[in-house]
Amino acid sequence: MRSIFVALAIAGGATEPPPAAPGQAALVVVVNQANPIAGLTREELSRLFLGAATLFPNHTRVTLMNFVPERGRFYKAILGMSEDRVRRHWISLVFAGETARPPAEYLNEAELLAAVAATPGGIAFIRSGSPLPDKVKAIPIDRRRPGDPGYLLP
Repeated sequence: MRSIFVALAIAGGATEPPPAAPGQAALVVVVNQANPIAGLTREELSRLFLGAATLFPNHTRVTLMNFVPERGRFYKAILGMSEDRVRRHWISLVFAGETARPPAEYLNEAELLAAVAATPGGIAFIRSGSPLPDKVKAIPIDRRRPGDPGYLLP
């Protein structure tokens, strides 16, 4: 079983957050409210979204979910990779028979949030300022939240 707390840096990871486009909402990482995790580091988040970690500390299986309109920005900021490179990475994992499951894709933010609310191991990213259902919570990345200096998902 792999845990997100095995600390490995992802090669080629971004070192600085990309600049936000004018008027563009920051992104925020959300998990199911029942998940005891209080925050993640960039490295832990990278390991999750690259399939290197498949369990949360409470041994709940991670269920990755992508908000398609923002995945390119998320991948660049957190993984330091293009959408195409991430797609090829997941193809290679699936082909190799790894147990990690690629992220489910959502075009609608409300449907994505409903899926996170219904999935104990659900984790996703959305635009900050979006109303969260009762069973979903936002978590900080590297102890920072949207609006904090140095936040990775501006």
